[in-house]
Amino acid sequence: MKTLNDQSIEFPFIAPHLGNMDTEHNAAKSPAKAAHVNMMTDCIIANMPADGLRSILRGLLGENTSNTAGLTKLASKYLANTKPSSIPELFDTSDGSPKPTLDLQLIQSRYRCLMGCGFGFESVELLTAVIHQIQKLEWNDGTAEGEEFLEILATIDGDVVQSTTAVHKLLLTSSGIRPMNTEDSKTITTLREILYTCRSFAITRGQDFPFERGLCCLEKLIEGTGSEIQPLQRNEISRTNGFKSSKSVLESFQLGPAEVPRMFMGLWQFSSPAWGTASRSKIDRHFRKHVDSGLIAYDMADHYGDAEVTFGQFRSGQEDSERIYCATKWAVFEPIQVTKEIVDANISERLTAINSTSVELLQFHWQDYNDHQYVEAARLIEMHPNVQSLGLCNFDSDHMCKILESGVKAVSNQVQFSLIDLRPTFKMAESCRKHNVKLLTYGSLCGGFLADKWVGQPAPNLFDKNMTPSHRKYFEMINIWGGWILFQELLNVLAKIGSKHNVSVSSAAIRWVLDHDYVGAVIIGARMGISEHIDENLKALSFLLDVEDRKAIQNVLKRSRAKDVFEAMGDCGAEYRQIRRKAQRSNARTGSGSIAESPNQPPNANLRGEMERQISPNSTPSGILDTSPPQTAHSWSSEGLQQDGILSREAQFGKFSLENILSVPDVLRPHPPPRSPTLSTDSFNDPITCNMLSFPVALGLFDRSHTENLLGRVFTRGAKSTEIVQAILIFTYWKEPAEIRTWLLVGYAIRMCIELGWHELKPVTQKPRISTDEMSIREARNIERTWLVLFVYDRSLSLQLDKPWMIDESNLISKAGEWYKEEYAVPGGDLLLSAFVCLRLISAEFLELSSSTKSDSQNSRSEILSKLLNTELNTWEKDWLPKFEDEKVAPPQQFLVNFYSLHLRLLLNSFTLQRSLKSARKGSPVSKSALWQCSSSAIGMLENISKVIGPLKQLYFVQDSVHVMTAYAAIFLIKLLLSLPKNLRSDLETQSLQAILLSSDTFSEQCATQMTGCAMQARFLKNLVAKYHRLKSHTSNQVRDHGVHSYQSDMPTSLESLHNRMNTDVGTSYQVPRPMQSCQDLGELTDATSINGSTPYFSTNLLNDKEIWDAPIDDSFQLFDLRVEVICPPSSKILCGAKEGDHFTLEGEMLHLPPGQGISIYSLSSVLPLLAAKQRFTHSNDWMSTDGLIACPDPNCGSQLKITRTGLRTFKHGETTVVGLEGNV
Repeated sequence: MKTLNDQSIEFPFIAPHLGNMDTEHNAAKSPAKAAHVNMMTDCIIANMPADGLRSILRGLLGENTSNTAGLTKLASKYLANTKPSSIPELFDTSDGSPKPTLDLQLIQSRYRCLMGCGFGFESVELLTAVIHQIQKLEWNDGTAEGEEFLEILATIDGDVVQSTTAVHKLLLTSSGIRPMNTEDSKTITTLREILYTCRSFAITRGQDFPFERGLCCLEKLIEGTGSEIQPLQRNEISRTNGFKSSKSVLESFQLGPAEVPRMFMGLWQFSSPAWGTASRSKIDRHFRKHVDSGLIAYDMADHYGDAEVTFGQFRSGQEDSERIYCATKWAVFEPIQVTKEIVDANISERLTAINSTSVELLQFHWQDYNDHQYVEAARLIEMHPNVQSLGLCNFDSDHMCKILESGVKAVSNQVQFSLIDLRPTFKMAESCRKHNVKLLTYGSLCGGFLADKWVGQPAPNLFDKNMTPSHRKYFEMINIWGGWILFQELLNVLAKIGSKHNVSVSSAAIRWVLDHDYVGAVIIGARMGISEHIDENLKALSFLLDVEDRKAIQNVLKRSRAKDVFEAMGDCGAEYRQIRRKAQRSNARTGSGSIAESPNQPPNANLRGEMERQISPNSTPSGILDTSPPQTAHSWSSEGLQQDGILSREAQFGKFSLENILSVPDVLRPHPPPRSPTLSTDSFNDPITCNMLSFPVALGLFDRSHTENLLGRVFTRGAKSTEIVQAILIFTYWKEPAEIRTWLLVGYAIRMCIELGWHELKPVTQKPRISTDEMSIREARNIERTWLVLFVYDRSLSLQLDKPWMIDESNLISKAGEWYKEEYAVPGGDLLLSAFVCLRLISAEFLELSSSTKSDSQNSRSEILSKLLNTELNTWEKDWLPKFEDEKVAPPQQFLVNFYSLHLRLLLNSFTLQRSLKSARKGSPVSKSALWQCSSSAIGMLENISKVIGPLKQLYFVQDSVHVMTAYAAIFLIKLLLSLPKNLRSDLETQSLQAILLSSDTFSEQCATQMTGCAMQARFLKNLVAKYHRLKSHTSNQVRDHGVHSYQSDMPTSLESLHNRMNTDVGTSYQVPRPMQSCQDLGELTDATSINGSTPYFSTNLLNDKEIWDAPIDDSFQLFDLRVEVICPPSSKILCGAKEGDHFTLEGEMLHLPPGQGISIYSLSSVLPLLAAKQRFTHSNDWMSTDGLIACPDPNCGSQLKITRTGLRTFKHGETTVVGLEGNV
């Protein structure tokens, strides 16, 4: 079952009634409130597209439901202040057939907002005015214009249903439905009279009555309230007598006394017009088609719009009504006093709605577990003579058992269950087996994500207008479960299974759920009257998964974090009650600042508390530090980075280590699984374990508002802890490239750590072991690891920003080469950190020496320093690289250590090379050693991309610094080629360009969407090579035309400019490489470039070149227009129904058939698969690039289709490119 909070509608359609709409006099009595809106915020509001604002607003309300009341109040004031003085003409009849005006859209928006704000009766009044204008109109059902008008009337009919539902909610009290007062009765009576007038006109004209659904709902409302409104003459349909069980034609199971199919059709979509609206006749036809196919069971609820009424009217009018099964609900969202009278009244209301004397299955939802009346309510439902069976809805295992163990018999529990949401497998399964309860599952297709259309697709943009709250809900669940990459693996497995059994991905996913013994049926949503997928749905009941299928699925599921989903969301149904969030808020800290013991604490809470009690508050840095938050800190459990359901449990409770962000380390689990002596290959697929993090994923985890809230509390309260430092480091990692506070944040974190005494941390060989407890040792290493990461940050930022160092070299840092060998070291990860610390020590020492070199001795000393540097790097590589060949080290970690070492070798040797190139202008030879070191390092970096990390298919996850360094290496090679004499350039050119293009292809193959880092990098590298060829051709022409033979280089030599281009290591934010400026200290050296004699001052400053930098973000593509014509070769006959000369055109995404002619299905089917390929650019010698002839697929027909390209159009990737059809086929 879904609750009102899940509805995907433009306006919330149920809200508290806020009283009289005339609020002007009330506003004067309200106290003055601050109304200032931040200027930048107002800029967002003024410029954000309306769809974007709606998506953002829905997100805000989803994160904090307390904002709903404020929104409703302000919306009510707006509606009161914009109340129209009169109703304009809503339909234009000047052309004979009525057409809606823009005013109709405005009026519809207004009365829908009134419903959402709780003004049900006011919305009814406005709807009455609209329908009053409709009753005078005439239209012809048999014309296209008439059909379009009927569709508009169907939306208004749906609005009548929604306004009736809004009125019903206003009349609902804790003791039942209250009667309407005189004014309310008059409002309802007026609407009913106008509807009956329209009905009479429709009968007179021989047309279908367009407001059948609305009128029926209105009559049920009047009947249910016991109103004194006099009944009008109407052909009532007699009530059905309920379901009579018979042998199902489909796979079935026993549910109480009934045998029903294992697939129910869900009528949730009736709850909102956002799913589409249809006339009663269309809906009834779809109902009939489902019943005839054997889909006879339907799930609905009292709050699903007019689902009950529409179903009841349909079933009552069928001759075989007794074979159609009804499962509806009584959902108690607000407090009530449970009495027999209240229960009987609500059951009577359900029977009236479904137009039946009994209900086959009444499913009971109870919102507040703290109110224990739910047991008594369940007992009264089960005892009711007109209820065949009691079912539960969204009850968790404990509370379901409490009902069952009280003696109440429930046959089912409706809960969410899918391949992504495995929560029922943890506790619910055993409870169902014990008490013989069957699950009716919804969400089994994961909001539509478990479908063929998502196979091989990139992760969606959750703010696209076609993304619903259900999509956002399930996408977050996918991220917790294992992420989009693992989800794609699951889809591929399901696709293979589907291909094997000739079914869809959705059918395979449904079958997996059905194959659990405690599952009775899966509920599939149906948009009656809008669309139907009967054949596809039935295929899920036509096959069984075999052992091989289940094993393939399980191989993916065992790598997921299903338990994290259970821990983050709670047991079944908890997401609707926010149980975990409330429990965490109740875990208030005591006066001493410690966390009160509670079952909701993280698994390590008691261990950590015991550890802290054993440590003296005055522990010195040589021992184990107290890392508990200070007394002034608030509970991170309720004020953390993100709402519950996103982070792992440990991260929710303030432990922000990278491992805890998306996964839970075994040591922190209550019962860690046995450790394997060697890591499995599956563990290498986790980007966190491999020291790789996805920028889009992290951006979603740490959005700016949470960052600012945490930083504000930390800064103002002076809070200090390991977790806070780690959180700050994560914030700096994920800030935008132009984030100017990175240096300040890292400096603050370093200062915090120095105050904690971390600068005096000693290596393991120099500190006493004061505890042998594993948890204590791991906590100590956590501190050391954080300090070492800070050191890498510090040195990297110093290089990048030309800032002074903030961390002096200490014993722990200088001995970091042994740190990874200590007990409880993280395999691979700690090894990588130790290697990086040693690498940064080398670079820092070299740059310190370089900066102290006098200008008059630069050339000679540069050669000496270069030799020393390369000797140290060679030693470092000899010592460290073999360690990364261990089986415990993930392949991506091997890539990272190689890649960053090559980058450092390139960067630091470039000093010597640049000085050598400067000297070459005066006749000195170019340093071949420096040239070799730089060029081989740059090419090695690019080959690491294409040959090492590329085949691992994890390039999408690499840090952004890898992207920056890759671009740096490619730019270096291009500028080097432009600067070298021809005799040195010839051999290097082929190898360099090939390395760049292979890297470009590798990035392109692994890009998720056109705007990811991989896609942009691929385009940049390709454009860079193209630019080089143009420059080379241009300068060669200049040499030929002008005979210019000068040699100049634009390779920058300034140490400061190099500092500004330095990029950072793992975990450090980066700056986009800035354009290299002319170096003032080089005398006549300019920013001009020559290729063995180019024109002086010919600018090739690539980093300033808009042709290079603008192209990567040009997200456009081009498609050819096509003309397809039927021709008939001599001595051939056309037998497929087409005639010679018939043709159509494909312009962009629209296929046009000229008026007066058609084309046969045979002809169209033969050419359609080729049209998309013919529209796109191909190689010049490809058949697709030429005009071609296609034979008709009818073997007896001699016609052919001639395809001709007629034009070229440019599109953006965001534009629709799905082929539409205009004309007759």
